[in-house]
Amino acid sequence: FPANTTIPAGGYLIVWADGDDTDAPGLHASFKLSKKGETVMLVDTDDRGNKVLDWVKFGKQKKDTAIGRYPDGTGDFRPLTMTPGKKNEL
Repeated sequence: FPANTTIPAGGYLIVWADGDDTDAPGLHASFKLSKKGETVMLVDTDDRGNKVLDWVKFGKQKKDTAIGRYPDGTGDFRPLTMTPGKKNEL
């Protein structure tokens, strides 16, 4: 994440894992996620010991679908209604 990136309490941060920073405003990862499935991890900094903060292993994906934790941010990963920047909904 760029220096000074913050997420306010109760807020959301969208990171586009598309390897392309020209499509939509916001943060874009320098990599794409495979539609065949893979593992994604959120890892802390080198200075803080590279602790794994969260991770998800997902299988083959369908176009224009979403997965996320439900209840919002705490439960298991499951298919969701697409609600970018808002509370996760089934």
